[in-house]
Amino acid sequence: LSALGLAACEPKDFTLTVSKLGTGAGTVTGTGIDCGSDCTEGYASGASVSLLATPSSGSSLGDWTGCDSVAGSVCTLSMGADRSVSVGFQAGGGSRILISEDITEPTTWATGNTYQVTTDIDITATLTIQPGVTVLFDPNTSFIVTGAIAADGQSAASPIVFSSSKPSPAGGDWEGIRLGASGSVFKYCQLLYAGANDTAALEIGDGVSPSVTNCVFAHHRTPTDAIDARPALDASLAAAGTLIKDNLFYDNRAPLSVNVTFSVEANTFDNAAAAPAAPQANKYNAIFVRGCGHVTTAITWPSLAVPYVVGEPRTSCKYIEVETSGQLHVGQPDMPAVVKFFEAGRIAVAGVLEARAIFTAIADDRLGDTNGDGSATAPAGGAWGGIDLRRS
Repeated sequence: LSALGLAACEPKDFTLTVSKLGTGAGTVTGTGIDCGSDCTEGYASGASVSLLATPSSGSSLGDWTGCDSVAGSVCTLSMGADRSVSVGFQAGGGSRILISEDITEPTTWATGNTYQVTTDIDITATLTIQPGVTVLFDPNTSFIVTGAIAADGQSAASPIVFSSSKPSPAGGDWEGIRLGASGSVFKYCQLLYAGANDTAALEIGDGVSPSVTNCVFAHHRTPTDAIDARPALDASLAAAGTLIKDNLFYDNRAPLSVNVTFSVEANTFDNAAAAPAAPQANKYNAIFVRGCGHVTTAITWPSLAVPYVVGEPRTSCKYIEVETSGQLHVGQPDMPAVVKFFEAGRIAVAGVLEARAIFTAIADDRLGDTNGDGSATAPAGGAWGGIDLRRS
């Protein structure tokens, strides 16, 4: 038989059945599903299926059941048996609204609606996004924010979801959100499947100080696969006063970059809900600290499940300096932090360094696979620069 003939004869091991419930109307789409009218499909064992629910005008999205995971309007499941999923559509109070014009005056996006972004959008006023809103981005689109975004989902049960508009989303479908002014708030948000054109899902601009708490950053993919590629949340230029706390990062290339103008807070760096079987850790799993930084106030790096990586691999900015006015507090008495360096990386201390930490090289896979090669590398003597104490 020809290769085409063999493909056509491949067995479909399990059947997925989609049901629509409620008083409203809408469609469910995915690979082989257009429900609509085509609400069943066969899949090979182990196939991963993503389904996108789209309410019709005048209807709003209800709850999914039967999924392995749900991110707003997207249901994801793995086919290891015959599966049935359902989604509710409620009449009244919701619709899909296309966004193709810049936001130049105060605007509110209402609970229950889905907003589809069809082009790059400049936000020069305040955009308030209510709990439960889903924002879907067409390929290669983004928000450029010189006003502010006030996105507070209020609880994990009503998150604000920023994701791809594709029926079967994948990392790198859309670009991301770029903050060029202070004052934005992201709380109980989900930022999924971003990274097109080597962008961060959320980029905090030079001197900008937002609040980002209780959010999920997942499935971020840039075209460039490298340890210094743009992370899911890029705060490497953010200003003092930036708050990044209690967020969840998983299945990204790199999760988070910071600088030394603000302290690091507790965040989670794998999918705890799927652990231990499938934690979906980030490939380059670390907090990356921008090099050539000067600590001038009291800064804290607590002990976390991932190491800190100081500097940048392709430039001479592989160091930070603790100035005479600065204090850098690393780790905790009962659990040391891990701090890694690129070749020639170092910390110069004229102020105070209080460290309960293990300092080592980026290649030290015994303390976590930070460089994305499994356990293939181990450091040798001289692999990093050292700690330079400049006062007694």
